[in-house]
Amino acid sequence: MINKTNLTILILVICVSLIFGLPHLLIPAFLGQESSSYTPLVAGLESVCGITHDESLFYAAQLKEIFDGKPFFSDVDLYEYRNTPNPFSTFPYFLLGNFAKLLGSVQRLFIFADFIFPPLIFLFSYIFLLSLTEEALVSIFGSMLLVFGLDMLRSVSAIVKAWSGYQYAFWNFPPNNPLSLSRFINPEFSLPFFLLALFSFHRCIKEKSLFYSILSGILLGMLFHSYIYFWTFFLAGISILFLFYLFKKDFLRIKLILLVIGIGVLISIPYFMRQIEFSKFVNHDDILSRYGLVKGRFVEWHSTIECLIAIFLLFIYKKVKDDDFLFLFSFMVGGIICINSQIITGSTIQNHHWLFLTIQPFFIFILSFLISRFAKKQKESHFRRKMNFSLILKFLIVFLLVSGLVKQTVYASRTYSTYTLTNEESELFTWLKENSKRDDVVLSLNRRINDLIPVYTYNKIFLPNGILTFASDEEIIRRLIISFKLYGTDEAYLKENLSKDEWGFHLFHVKYAKVFYGEREVFPDKVLNDILVKYRSLSSSSMYGDFRKNRLDYIYLGTFEKGISGNIFGDNLALKEVFNKNGNRLYKVMFPQKQ
Repeated sequence: MINKTNLTILILVICVSLIFGLPHLLIPAFLGQESSSYTPLVAGLESVCGITHDESLFYAAQLKEIFDGKPFFSDVDLYEYRNTPNPFSTFPYFLLGNFAKLLGSVQRLFIFADFIFPPLIFLFSYIFLLSLTEEALVSIFGSMLLVFGLDMLRSVSAIVKAWSGYQYAFWNFPPNNPLSLSRFINPEFSLPFFLLALFSFHRCIKEKSLFYSILSGILLGMLFHSYIYFWTFFLAGISILFLFYLFKKDFLRIKLILLVIGIGVLISIPYFMRQIEFSKFVNHDDILSRYGLVKGRFVEWHSTIECLIAIFLLFIYKKVKDDDFLFLFSFMVGGIICINSQIITGSTIQNHHWLFLTIQPFFIFILSFLISRFAKKQKESHFRRKMNFSLILKFLIVFLLVSGLVKQTVYASRTYSTYTLTNEESELFTWLKENSKRDDVVLSLNRRINDLIPVYTYNKIFLPNGILTFASDEEIIRRLIISFKLYGTDEAYLKENLSKDEWGFHLFHVKYAKVFYGEREVFPDKVLNDILVKYRSLSSSSMYGDFRKNRLDYIYLGTFEKGISGNIFGDNLALKEVFNKNGNRLYKVMFPQKQ
């Protein structure tokens, strides 16, 4: 028979599932007669929320490679780089891409994920907190706070940063975003493994268990192949705890921790072999800079101070420095090491991910741990005081559920009209799927169409997105220049529009946009001026010669291109019109293609 607590957990798991999946139910309803055209995968920062853009642009295109039958993914945009070394963690993509085949499409996978993985995050965080606190109600509260309250913690952090002078403290908090843990693949898929690893390692330390030590090592190995911010944080935390037990001469726990690290590192070997291979790749530095590599040795003061406050509270309110205290303390120190790793390494990449996805969850774990100490004291106190404390926690749990429900509903009602493809996009993608060959290359100047072609067709594109391609910055710029030149675009358009956020982000992602550190330099004048000089001096004969250096199968002349084009294509390309819908045309390039 199911006891009351387990029944409560089951009901809450269902509630979390429905709340996170709610937009997939509401948006088709809001679309009405257009409900059949609903898709969770749309792109374009000008028109869709940041989480959806990330999912569609980055994760969906790479999952589509696996879904289409490739054993691994690489550059999803450019034909010439389709087999280049891949530095990414491949385990989630391989597993999920193949699972999408069972569901029938990548789009269905993203819908499925919102119903399944957030409940797992809640369930695994509850299991971990129950191990840590031994208080069921407190563990439920902490898990609800993790699932629905992380956005609140981020907002508090952003307010502090804004007060201290950050110009772009709220860059990651657009009002029309869904709950942050709905971002698939990371953290929605990888966070449950991280939470399970924490639970297993905590039991390993508490019970001095060989079984949990081996399980923790296996889970650490999986984290290596899942998400860099999780395995680095986990490894830093258990390493600090290892030093504590070394000082205490607790040799059994020392051996268990070494076993965890040993198994994890052994499983990680293929991951590090890929990293070594990628480090030798000629465009390695350009790729990392577009991902947000920042060089220099500096202290990330805001996050460090937040961690120190949490540690201070832990010291003040936990009088007995037992294994649970050491566990939490070690991971907070490990978090400080991670966000300040640039002091040692001389560089870092988007270190805010450690704050949002590892450190702030540990704030919640510490809060739950401290509340549990108070809850245990209340059990020994007067009945009314005990009841009042329980009611407060239950009220907060209901409040978090309602807040999540409201946020998802508001998000769906505000953004539903963006979750469809335009008729132009649907017609083009359908024709390409039915008539073009796999990996045929399409040229368009429309950023959104370029981003969605790898998601909805089997094709590559000519003008890449900087976050997806393994091409050098120089090649991206060369392709940009000859593409606009082919369409006869006036130089004034480039001068006015390239410096705007959308084009800078599209071409170079965050290389020139240090929003993570309170700065924003979207497109340096020097880079823009160099592009304009090259554009101005490029002759027609050189342009057509440049096109022949790379594969090009189709040229698209759609609504966007017609709006900024001048003398269309010239006379030096052999073109055949193969598609014409409402004046939007696709031309087949007839000269021999590079294979």
